[in-house]
Amino acid sequence: MMLESIDVRFFVVAVDPDTLEPDEIETTERQFLKLVEQGAAIEYERNTVFDNGCRQICLGLDTLSYDWPMMDNIETTM
Repeated sequence: MMLESIDVRFFVVAVDPDTLEPDEIETTERQFLKLVEQGAAIEYERNTVFDNGCRQICLGLDTLSYDWPMMDNIETTM
């Protein structure tokens, strides 16, 4: 059986308003692209079934190239 698609997931570092510490959270594609437009650089990670049991591409944002947003202002997938 051949796999026909690869899941794409989007991640961003955001500041937790309770602890004021940065944390990586999953976000929507729309939110991800909005942050890219604001100057964040994209990081790419490809996972295979052999790596971690799933076939997916994870896109993150380079945390050094932009100011971390507050979690309350991020559209999440949950």
